[in-house]
Amino acid sequence: MVKSCYELTHPFLRSLDDFLRENLSSLTCRDIHDIYYGLFDELKKYRGTSGGFTGLSELLVFRCLYHALGGRFERIELTKDVSIFRRGDLSIGQSMQPSASNQKRLQPDILIETTGLVRAAVEIKVYLVNGIASARDAAERLSTLKKANPECFRGLLLVYHCPDSGRQGSSSTVNHLCSLERDNAPWFHVLVLGNNRTTPFINALSEALGLRSLMR
Repeated sequence: MVKSCYELTHPFLRSLDDFLRENLSSLTCRDIHDIYYGLFDELKKYRGTSGGFTGLSELLVFRCLYHALGGRFERIELTKDVSIFRRGDLSIGQSMQPSASNQKRLQPDILIETTGLVRAAVEIKVYLVNGIASARDAAERLSTLKKANPECFRGLLLVYHCPDSGRQGSSSTVNHLCSLERDNAPWFHVLVLGNNRTTPFINALSEALGLRSLMR
């Protein structure tokens, strides 16, 4: 007899987190993609559809970043529904930042801050619902954060699935993503997990977000 829901959910999440931590240096970008879609596909066997399945795509990236930055963070509640993780002057979470121009509040999927200064932000998409328009919208939100935090800011658009046509000179979405990255270099990067079978995921994150400068 299960005493509580905690006894079901906690072991699953702990096992997943331990696996990410223990294999952080060897997991490729494609591996992270496959972990997500593995559960995505399994859900169809139990429910017939995976519609409404959310959260895991952000969790995988967040916990890899958490461990890459050294772990040992203290969880601090901002509201009853939102917490950040803090160690010294370094924090990682989904906190909210006012923009420089119109004071609208932005909430990227992952935000990394040091002493209140935004150092990096990640926008995560399982796939681009509206094609390159979705990518441009994400880049614009990150650009707003860049303007509000001009010193040493890095932005990453991370996409799990975006098929590459493979045709030289084609006008595929992947090619448009490459152009979007070039147009916003050097602070903005695009990473398509499913198309990268060899690069260690943590290396890709480190290059895009400048993690070495944040590590203590």
